[in-house]
Amino acid sequence: MLIALMLAFAAFIYYLNSFLLPTKIKALLVSEMEYATGKKVALRTVEFDILRGIVLKDLSIYDDSGVIINIKEISSLILILPIFQKQIFIPVVNVKSPEVYAVRRLDGTVNLSDMIPKNYAPRGDFMIIFYRMNIRNGSVRFTDNALPVPFKKDLNNLNLDLFLSLPKKAVFFMSADMVSETPVKIESSGSYSPGSRHITAEIKWKDLQPKEFAPYYPPSAFIVKDGKIDGILRLDMKPDLLLSDINAAAYGLTGSMNKTGIGMDSKIRASMEYIFSENRFLYSGQVDVKRLDLTGVRLFGNITQIHGLIGFENERIFAENINTNIFNLPVQVKADLVNFTDPVIDIYMTSDLQLERLTKVLKYKFGLRLPVILEGPGRIEVDFQIQKEKPVGLSGHVDMLGSKIKIGKKISLEDVAGQVRFRDDHIEWSEISFLYNKTGYSSSGEVDDLRSPETQLRLSSDNLKLTSRFVLNDKLIEIAEMSGSYFHSKFSLSGDIDIDDPAKMDADLDGLLDIDLKDAEAIAPRYKDALKRLKLSGSVKADFRFTGDPAEFGSWDIEAAVYSPSLSIGGFNPSEIEFVYTQGKGTADIKFMKAAIYGGTLEGSLKADLAAKEFNYSVNADIKDMKIEKLKEDTPFKDKKVSGDIQAKVALSASGSGPKRLTGSGKIFITDGKLWQLNLFKGLGVLIFTSDFSDVVFKSGHCNFTVKDGFVLTDDLALSSGLIDMHGTGKIGFDDTVEAYLKTELSEGAMEESTRKNIAIAVGRYTFIEIKGTLEKPVYKVVPSVSAMVEDFKKIFTDPQY
Repeated sequence: MLIALMLAFAAFIYYLNSFLLPTKIKALLVSEMEYATGKKVALRTVEFDILRGIVLKDLSIYDDSGVIINIKEISSLILILPIFQKQIFIPVVNVKSPEVYAVRRLDGTVNLSDMIPKNYAPRGDFMIIFYRMNIRNGSVRFTDNALPVPFKKDLNNLNLDLFLSLPKKAVFFMSADMVSETPVKIESSGSYSPGSRHITAEIKWKDLQPKEFAPYYPPSAFIVKDGKIDGILRLDMKPDLLLSDINAAAYGLTGSMNKTGIGMDSKIRASMEYIFSENRFLYSGQVDVKRLDLTGVRLFGNITQIHGLIGFENERIFAENINTNIFNLPVQVKADLVNFTDPVIDIYMTSDLQLERLTKVLKYKFGLRLPVILEGPGRIEVDFQIQKEKPVGLSGHVDMLGSKIKIGKKISLEDVAGQVRFRDDHIEWSEISFLYNKTGYSSSGEVDDLRSPETQLRLSSDNLKLTSRFVLNDKLIEIAEMSGSYFHSKFSLSGDIDIDDPAKMDADLDGLLDIDLKDAEAIAPRYKDALKRLKLSGSVKADFRFTGDPAEFGSWDIEAAVYSPSLSIGGFNPSEIEFVYTQGKGTADIKFMKAAIYGGTLEGSLKADLAAKEFNYSVNADIKDMKIEKLKEDTPFKDKKVSGDIQAKVALSASGSGPKRLTGSGKIFITDGKLWQLNLFKGLGVLIFTSDFSDVVFKSGHCNFTVKDGFVLTDDLALSSGLIDMHGTGKIGFDDTVEAYLKTELSEGAMEESTRKNIAIAVGRYTFIEIKGTLEKPVYKVVPSVSAMVEDFKKIFTDPQY
């Protein structure tokens, strides 16, 4: 019985494979598929396999444009439900090695969409129901003819599990390899609703190379040259609209956009929209940049080590907090770029930096050569506006945080603090504080036209007030006006300063000075000790021309016409002083000076070596008709009854400071001198006269003197009056010490008896007066003149007439 059943089943299989399937069933399947897809169908064989069920081999679906689908083999088990249900149920269809030729046409439609039945219903009394389809080792050959140049891309090793619930929905799970230099691993899942032609999908990939999809990039977009992307893409596609979201990571991505080279590693989140009928691509998203390097950026050159979040959308890229390196400076950036075709870029940057680096950037990147050297810590904030074929818009400020500014070789401003603001071709600042020579200053000002800067400057300290207006023309500072005050002195000047070599500037200036001599020590601190001894006061006005390095006083060349209505030098008060001061090659020279001095006149000259390590100078003076009675008013003996006229000539020189460095010589002449109430002469009078002597007048007096070793010395002092004549030697120290030896002799007027009674014993041939002590407290002593005695004894024995 079993053998009979087996033979009967074998006969049935033979019948199916030999008669029923190759003819009627094959024709039915071809007809039904052509009806369902609207395409032509070719099928080589249909047979039954006891294990695999119905097997279709070499199935091809095509139309006039070419083959759409080739399938090597399809197999499935078929269940025919009871007659009254009129359904043929196919639980699983296995598809082996299918090839799909997907084509996007010029009008944007896809050929595969033509095969999807919109209102499909099987013909005849039976409905064929599919539940599941398994595709193995398939491939897809995609061609996009809607682009100017057709784009092609293939998928191999395609495996698909498709769950059908037609006509409502189809769900799939797929994996494949995209053909590329490095095969791209793809996994996908999704669904399709035939009625609405609505497709949803999620696609995962690894090692995708964006450069291979360059035909889809807009002409102004980022053109990728190399690099790979891993990611997940979610699609939602309807007949005229494709929506997508992407999460991806880019590695070694390089490319260009508008001649700017780009290289980066990043993570990307983006949303995209493609409208097929308009061929319009919209997108937006955010890039978490791990590394981004830009090359060939207008104005900036190369920008490296960029990291942070960057947002993007159609015709716009923007960032709120980017860290990068520009001009080798660490920078934080906010940026906004719009319109890729005609880009407009707005960049806001901040950087904490060393200002010496900023100086180099301004010089070599922007062509701005500052007349100063900046050093130390600072902070810069800059807003750039960049647009094609337009000047760069620039604004911002620099904060100096205890910085240093060097002007030339000698001038250094320390601890500079404040803010300098700038915009386009304009710079301004207010209340910037700094130290110079340990003195605090404050500055305000503004600069226009940075190519040839026109500057207005205001500078102040406790003792200085200055305003200036000047232009920097290439390497020349042209000072239109500079005026102000220093302590109690005033000044104004104009001229040029050549800063070609900042270490050695060259100035050519004209100006006016009104100097209060109480300020002399502050004006010339190098000579403070010498000026302090001079005890200067009064005012000096000068009309001058100056050339040289402002920081090197000894190198100055000066010619100045000087006038003073009155001044005080060491307690003496000349007036109506006029002279011409010249300075050159380190030498100061006053060839001729004249002044009124206590009823007389003073003429003189001066020369000083300013280049010497110590202050070297020489002075010549010629005094005529100076009145002692006027001179005494500026001395401690102003209440004394003294008078007379003084004529004097003196030549002094000094090498270094201190009285012992002063040397010189001179002559003094006195006429009609009442001198007896002076401390020095008052003691002499007591020794010489026995009664009142204050009205004794020296008709004449003179001496030659020298100055050396801190003393004024003479060996030919001579004074003559109607009563006595005095002569002798002596020295007076700059410390007020005195040492003198005076010989007194009776004059012819003293021969009268009444006069002789008023002459003390100090007046005699065999005595002289010794003076020691100080000018304030002299000590007198009458001393025998041994030499006179010896001389007279000699004459007794040798001269018969004696």
